[in-house]
Amino acid sequence: MILDSACGTGESTRFFAEQYPQYLVVGLDQSAKRLSNIDNKKLADNGLLLRCDCTDFWRIAESAQISFDKHFLLYPNPWPKTEHFQRRWQGHPALPSLMAISHAIELRTNWEIYAQEFHEALKIAGQDTTVARFEPTELITAFERKYSLSDHILWQVKSEKLAMCDSNKS
Repeated sequence: MILDSACGTGESTRFFAEQYPQYLVVGLDQSAKRLSNIDNKKLADNGLLLRCDCTDFWRIAESAQISFDKHFLLYPNPWPKTEHFQRRWQGHPALPSLMAISHAIELRTNWEIYAQEFHEALKIAGQDTTVARFEPTELITAFERKYSLSDHILWQVKSEKLAMCDSNKS
């Protein structure tokens, strides 16, 4: 299974469902309005969109011992004010659950400090992780298009516990 947390309109979930037809791809977002986007009707049979709070889902999945081969966190709200640090995924109390259910994590952002903080949080937790500038070959979210077309520098954090998902898995 692949998890696409905070998927917004589900555009990235649709992309991943097409890229990984052998996987169930689950997109999560708390906004009914975003998830009701008309384009969601084009979701492949192996895609599923759920309206829920990501952090609650992560905790429930951990409790149920459900894990995902790959977990995407694409352009999360950076909560740029210092006093909002605990709202960032890397400062959130649910970070241990996020890591527990994710064999491979990929975060993308246009905020360098967000990428660095996420990278450091995963390192502190003992995860093998990298952070690097990122130039997408395909633009898979509205934010990725917006930031790429406006010449923002994009950042990617990758962390793996096990081998990343591949086309031989079912």
